[in-house]
Amino acid sequence: MTFYTYDYLINQPNDTVWIRYGLLFSLLFILAIVFGLYLRHRWTSKYRDLSLIVLLLILLTSGIQFSEYQETQTKHSPSTQTEKMLQTIAKQKQVSLADIALNDTQLRNGSYLKIKEAIYLVEFTNDQDAYQLKRIYLLDENLILKGVD
Repeated sequence: MTFYTYDYLINQPNDTVWIRYGLLFSLLFILAIVFGLYLRHRWTSKYRDLSLIVLLLILLTSGIQFSEYQETQTKHSPSTQTEKMLQTIAKQKQVSLADIALNDTQLRNGSYLKIKEAIYLVEFTNDQDAYQLKRIYLLDENLILKGVD
C-alpha cells in the first residue's frame, strides 16, 4: 500500500506543465524564425505554410495548457481542505506533519492515515464537519512511503 507524506501532498510533482511550457516557447521561437524567413522570401509559399502550421501548434498547446490550468484550479480546493485537515489532526495528536502520511492524494471518507507507526481509518460525518479516527491493523504491512528523502 502506498502512503504519501504531507510534504509530497503539498508539492505534488507536475513535470508535464514545465514540458508544455518548454514546448510552447520552443514553438514561439520557431514561429519567429519561420515568419522571418517568410517575410524575407515573400514569393515562396512554403514559409507561409510552415508559419501557419506552427501557429496552429501554438494554439493547440495553449488550449491544452489552459484546460490543465482550469483542472488544477478545480483540484486546488479539495487539496487545500486536505492540507488543513492534516494540520488539524497533527495538532490534535501532537505530532509533527512529517510523521503523517495518507494513502491517497485527497483526504476522503475511508482513507487510511498513518501517524508515526499507527494506521487509522478516517470517517467523516455526512456534512464533513466532523471526523473520527479508528485505529486499524493492516494484514499486509509492506508500505511504500512517497515523499521521503
